[in-house]
Amino acid sequence: MKLYVMRHGQTDWNIRQVYQGQTDIPLNETGLAQAQAAKEKVWPGMADLILCSSLTRARQTAAAVNEVLRVPVIYRPDMKERYFGEWEGSSYVEKRAHPYVASGDYDNYCCTERVAGIELCREVCERAWALLREVKEYYADRSVLLVSHGSWLRAMSAYFRGLDETGSVGHVRMDNCEIKEYEL
Repeated sequence: MKLYVMRHGQTDWNIRQVYQGQTDIPLNETGLAQAQAAKEKVWPGMADLILCSSLTRARQTAAAVNEVLRVPVIYRPDMKERYFGEWEGSSYVEKRAHPYVASGDYDNYCCTERVAGIELCREVCERAWALLREVKEYYADRSVLLVSHGSWLRAMSAYFRGLDETGSVGHVRMDNCEIKEYEL
């Protein structure tokens, strides 16, 4: 089956380079324009269904592309961005030197130490991988578009790539409103 994945459009917190996590930040003007431009990347019949994070920025992005797709949309709380606990609203640059990030534990599936209330990488992977198994089981005869967030999509991507030898999910990056295709 065809599986398409899309990251939401830009927010003010993306510009400020701060952890958004599950804080419900809407798209900014650029993000709204990106979502509208993303309509050029989809076509009628491309997907039979959209599964979308329940956060506003993903919902706004899905709504824009669904003006072309015109398919059912199911909002899923399990597709929300990684919960960044006390770090939500904090600068990426400011946290880059933190031992949790610098050591690689932040993106490591094997790490079991919870820092600052941040959802473990393993937990994000388990959410993403469970959804993929569900999609494969229940929607095998359909093409599906997933609209979600950077960390969730990295975890989802690790389902297809696998983890590296250290347990890292890697640093696969998706730009705002970028769409990738997978075979599930």
